[in-house]
Amino acid sequence: MNNLNFLITNDDGIYAEGLNCVIEALKDNANLYIVAPNGNRSCTAHSMSFHKKIFYEKIEENRYSIDAFPVDCVFVGTKGLFQDKKIDLIVSGMNHGANLGTDIFYSGTVSAAFRGAEDGIDSIAFSSCRNTPPFSSLNTKELIRDITFNFIKNKEIIRKRAIEFATKNIPYIKDISPKHVSIVLNVNIPDFEKQTENIVVPSILSSRLYLDEVVFDQEKGINEKGYFEIVGKLANSISLPITDLNTINSGKISISPFFYFLPGMILLIPSAIESIF
Repeated sequence: MNNLNFLITNDDGIYAEGLNCVIEALKDNANLYIVAPNGNRSCTAHSMSFHKKIFYEKIEENRYSIDAFPVDCVFVGTKGLFQDKKIDLIVSGMNHGANLGTDIFYSGTVSAAFRGAEDGIDSIAFSSCRNTPPFSSLNTKELIRDITFNFIKNKEIIRKRAIEFATKNIPYIKDISPKHVSIVLNVNIPDFEKQTENIVVPSILSSRLYLDEVVFDQEKGINEKGYFEIVGKLANSISLPITDLNTINSGKISISPFFYFLPGMILLIPSAIESIF
């Protein structure tokens, strides 16, 4: 499969452990083209840079860092630095920490994958549900490689299943061409010290509710000028068995498959990957 071209990015930065884990997992089976932020850009969602100079640096052959966001990395990778390459897959991550439930809408990692799908390129976002380094093990690399190439092998089956589901169950979706459907897999891998076995579960998004607070400078309080912080912690919430959070808590691997029925509508259809992984 070394005739395949993958664009690799992340939101933790060009030197992040998770990015290097993905590179090590995939480098022997595909041509890798790497564009990542020059520092941490976590929780930047779909942020993009317009009407400003974006500085870049070549780290080594086919590996660049840029002073911008993960979505910008996908833009410059596909439309600039490697525009002469046909990108077969975008791989974002592996994120240092989980991207579960509604947190995906804040995630730079997942947003980079969504950006690829918007351009018609199938994409995978990988996240490690471990909160402290090291974020990966030898098994993590094997999982990334196996999931990626299993997806490459079966993605047309997945696409066909999604189209059949959508046209059958959603009245206003009709006559979809496979070339107008792109896939995003949001993959969460459990903490390798808590993972029970290599079982993949097709999952829906859980509810991720937070007890957020806005805390102003304790000495000054609310004034004409000062600073504040947004702080909070996860609230207790009910997690159904088929959710990604419940899957991770049970020590299994969660994959939530999203589909862009271009030009822009996204659907979550877990049944499309049943028995694939």
